[in-house]
Order: sequence, then C-alpha cells, then structure tokens
Amino acid sequence: MLWLALAACGADPVLPRATWVLKGEGVVGTVSGRDGCRIGLWGPTWGTPGTALVPCTAESTPAGVWIGFPFETGSSEGEAALLLDLAQGTATLPLGSRQGEHSVGLTLSQGELATAERQPAAAATVGSLATWRAAWEAGSFRIQGGDALVGEVQFRGELPAQVGLYDVSWMTDGVVDALLLDEGPDLILVFDAEPSLTGDPSVLRVNRPTNGAVVPLGLIPSPAELTYRLVPGTVSEAERAEAQAMAAMAAGQRELSVGLMLVAALGEQANDVFFRSEGDDCPSLGSLDGEWAVLLVGYQVLIERVPLGCAVRVEPNRVQHGRRLAAHVGPDGRVVESVLRGL
Repeated sequence: MLWLALAACGADPVLPRATWVLKGEGVVGTVSGRDGCRIGLWGPTWGTPGTALVPCTAESTPAGVWIGFPFETGSSEGEAALLLDLAQGTATLPLGSRQGEHSVGLTLSQGELATAERQPAAAATVGSLATWRAAWEAGSFRIQGGDALVGEVQFRGELPAQVGLYDVSWMTDGVVDALLLDEGPDLILVFDAEPSLTGDPSVLRVNRPTNGAVVPLGLIPSPAELTYRLVPGTVSEAERAEAQAMAAMAAGQRELSVGLMLVAALGEQANDVFFRSEGDDCPSLGSLDGEWAVLLVGYQVLIERVPLGCAVRVEPNRVQHGRRLAAHVGPDGRVVESVLRGL
C-alpha cells in the first residue's frame, strides 16, 4: 500500500464553496467544495481512481488546506495529501518520503475545468496506470540514466529483489540480491556494489508514484545525487555485457583523467613543502593542506624522497570499479607511469 501522510489537523474541515482548476507539468485536475469535498487529479503515472471526481477530506492548518483523497499508482493504492494555498494560488503534492523529494507543484485557479480537457487527461492516466500496473505485476524493469541503460531491477514477491548496475559511478558483480525495505511511497534497495570504500552497502531509492530512482547521499535530497528512471522490461545477457564493458571503460577514462590530476597536485604541494623545509624527508599525506585523504580514499599513497625532490605513487587498496588507478608522478609533475589494474 502507498501511504502519503496527511499533515497535522487543525480546526474543522474548511473548503470554500467554490471550484478550482489544478495544473502542472503533465498534470491536470480540479477540486471542489460546492457539494462537499471532491477532487480529480490525473498525472503521467499516478492519479485519482477513474475519470470522475472522487470524495475527499479537507483540513485547515496554518500551512493551508490539506486535501486527503484516494490515490493510485502502478504498484499500489492508498491515500495522498494535497496542500492548497488559496491565497497564493498554488498547490503542492508530496510524492516522496524524503522532505521535498518528488513534490509536484501546481497552479490553482478558481473556475471550472473544461470537459474537453478533463476527459483526455483522465483517460490518459487510466491507460498509463494500466500499463504500469502490468509492469509492476511482472516486476522487471530496466534502469535508464538519460538514454543509456545503466542497470536493471527485479521485484520477485516473496523472493529477494535483485539489482544489476553498470554505471560509470558504480557497478554490481552481475545481478545481485538486494534487501528490500518499504518507506511510504519509496522502496529502498540495499545491496553490494563497487566501489565499496568503507564497507557500507549501496542504496537505491525507487519512488513508486513517479517510477524514478535515486542514489541517496543522505536523509536530505541533494542536487548532486544520481537520478534514474525505471522502464518496464528485462535486460538480455548481451545488453548487460555491453553495458558493463562501456561502464568500465568510461569509469577508467574518468579515473585516469581525475586521478592523475589529483596525484600531480598532491606532488606539487609535497614538493613545495619539502623545498621550504630544512629537513631531508618528504611530508606525509596527513601533514599537507587539503583533504587529500578524502580525495584519495580507496588508494594507497606513498610520498617518497628521490634525488630531485618528492615523487608520489598511488595503488588501489583493492582493485574494483572506479578504483583501478596505479600511477607514479615524479617531482617535476610528469607522469612516469600510469595503468588501470584489472583492465
């Protein structure tokens, strides 16, 4: 079941005896207080049941009027809550369990929604829900990052869910079992993937109303997080092998470019400290300015004395996706050697 929590209640339900039109990107709806509370709201992959208005509840709070109503997605049926700001002419529909995530912003204008606009929008939502309902019953999805195939997920009822990821940023060892947790409108998948730098498992959040997915960086959504979308279907072995190879190549190219730049910068600072000091030893990683230990997590770093100054060598602590670079940079900043281990 999908549960989107209704905000804390205030006084008696309050909704003026009027009708409003709701509009947003790919969303059309209407809410009315003329004959009790009634609402119809139709989005691309979610909406109120059917094509007619359905009964709702209204609660007045300091934030505005919260409208509670039946809500359907391709995977579940439950209750949703829409916040109306009648003074500002806006409405907000929260669709994610993390604060502000997947929230849908709508304009709110008093008037009647034309039948010619309501019927096609409602019919499109009904059709979309039928398609996604069949997809969720099958349980197999491709994970897309833009136009690229970056993974797959299979929801298998009582059996463990399975995830396969082959993105430039992370990769699983084929298709692996995942722990599946339910958090309101979100499904949380927990599994092993590379690079694993601290031993912690990887996490993917799947939002059922939007069929989107995100790699969370914390409890608060961040623009830096990787975002994907689910597409119904399976992945063939040939597709998977090709996507894995492309992801490994792209990750290696990025690691060479960024990693060598970091090692060269580290060498420059180490030599600067060395030539300004009176000793014969090169500085240690921890004695240098900057968060070098954080930037080079997953690598063994050696700063060593050579005839003309300090050279830097790096090796992966453990060869894995995104941590394959072995490099030697001389005191003049030139790359003496670089290779991607295991490729």
